[in-house]
Order: sequence, then C-alpha cells, then structure tokens
Amino acid sequence: MPARSPATRDPQLLKGVLPMLVLALLREQDSYGYELVTRLQDSGLTDVATGSVYPVLTRLERDGHLASYLVASPAGPARKYYTPTDAGLDHLGVQRRSWQQLGDVVAVVMTPRPAPDPTRPGGTTMTAPGSAAATAPRAGLRDRLRRERYLLALVLWLDDDYPAAQRRALVAQLRGDLDAAAADTSMPDAISSLGPARRLAGEYSDLLDRRRPRWGLGAACAAGWLLLALVATAIFAWALWQVAPATGTGGATARLLWAELTVVNTPRESSLAWRSGFPWTLIVTLAVFAVGARAWRAFPRRRRPAENAPAGQN
Repeated sequence: MPARSPATRDPQLLKGVLPMLVLALLREQDSYGYELVTRLQDSGLTDVATGSVYPVLTRLERDGHLASYLVASPAGPARKYYTPTDAGLDHLGVQRRSWQQLGDVVAVVMTPRPAPDPTRPGGTTMTAPGSAAATAPRAGLRDRLRRERYLLALVLWLDDDYPAAQRRALVAQLRGDLDAAAADTSMPDAISSLGPARRLAGEYSDLLDRRRPRWGLGAACAAGWLLLALVATAIFAWALWQVAPATGTGGATARLLWAELTVVNTPRESSLAWRSGFPWTLIVTLAVFAVGARAWRAFPRRRRPAENAPAGQN
C-alpha cells in the first residue's frame, strides 16, 4: 500500500477507533506489540504513538477480546503475540457496523450534494504488510542501559497495587519490543516513541478494575511520622535538660505541640515527665496512615465508561 501523507488528526478520534483498527489488523495476522505499531503506521497512521497502542492491547486482553502467547526470539526475551478471540471478532463486527453507520451519517452531513454516494465505506479493512522476520541484533551496552533505565522508571511510576505478575510480563514485553524497534531505528527513538514513563505508567494503572489502598505505603508514612515526632521530642527534651539545673527542684516545663514536658535535673533527682490530655499523637498517626494508604480506595466506586467504544459513541 503506498504511503499516505500525514494529516492532522484529532487524538480523541484516534483513541476511539484504535481498538477497532487493532482488532482488524490482528484478525488478518497475529502480531506482537512493536510489529503491530509498524503495521498501523504502514497502513497510514504515521503519527500513531507506540505508547498509545500497548495500553489498548492490555485493555482488549483484559476484556477477553484478545488472547496472547509467547514466541521464542533468538535475539532476546520471548515476544508476546496477540490474536483475537471469538468474543473479540464479535466485538469487531459490532464496532465496524457502528463505524459504518456513523460514516454514512457524516457523509450525508458533510456532502453538499443532495444525493450522497451510498457506496462509501465507513471502515476499510487494511491489508497487513509482511511480518518482520529479520532477527534483531543484540543491543549494545549503552542501549541496554537506556532501556533498563526507562523500564525502571516505568516500574517506579506504576501503582503499588499493580499486580506483580502483570508488572513482570509488561516489562518483559516492552523490553523485547524496544529491542525490535531499536533495530529499525535507534534505542533513543524507540524509547521516545513510547512517551514519558510516567504517562505510560498512568495509562496502564488506569486499566485496573479498581485501585486498591496502599496499606504498605500508609504504614511507612505513619512510621515516618512517629519517628519524626520521637526525634523532635528527644531534641526538645535535651534542650530542657540543659536549662533544668537553673530552675531548681521544680524543673523546667514547656509545651511541644499538644504535649507538656517537665524535666528535673538536680544532683538529687533526674526525671522526665510527659503529659498530654487528648491523644492527638494517635489521631495524627491514623490520619497520616489513611492519607498515605489512600484508604478511600477501599470503598467501591462506579467504573468509568469504557473508552474503547467506536468514535462518536463516547
């Protein structure tokens, strides 16, 4: 198919039809992530971003529209190939009919002639180019470091509640596809096509059915707060200890936030007394734990509408 000149497209329009295009291409030929991106680009979507295709694949697989299997690669980790399921083919048929109906409506509205051409298709089945069978050379040390730095950033930006098994599979898939893309261009260009690691991680995190609280992070925040309070109290008590001899047997008394400390430092007596009315320390600790853990995620919420509906139905 001859290359088309790039055109300015509405990102939201592309986002709406991309799942349908992915299913259409995979119906013709199974592909792994990077190969599918090149097929989309060869079909005319020259401005499609690599980072926008991978979340679509994950979402379609999660919804049961795609199945995947691993194929060994002599140049690195096994590649994850995708193939449409029966449910995915049915979903493609529904989307294609909806897109054709919408295309007919758009043709009627946009055509100044009273009788629009009824044979104009709403969606064209793309002819897939040949599968890239060339073996990608092993990336050099510098490229491997760049790749692993990007993948590490992606893992750090992923939510703590992202399943560990899916996290490992995602990293392995992206590692192989980055190597394949780098063989065609370069590793910096392959990484750049995925977009910022933070944004890509956010798109993958949004695919979770429901975000769960980060209890471990909440406990760490609460422990950090208690450690900070303990250190502040120790420093404050040490300062009172220094001035206590000048106050005699009554000791030195001062308030630190909601607590009152009394320090006695005489030759006959050395003591430290702590008095607090309302248990503010416990209340603040629980509040820090709840905020750090995002405890409100424990309450169910209504899921957002699916984003893979045909354009015009969002």
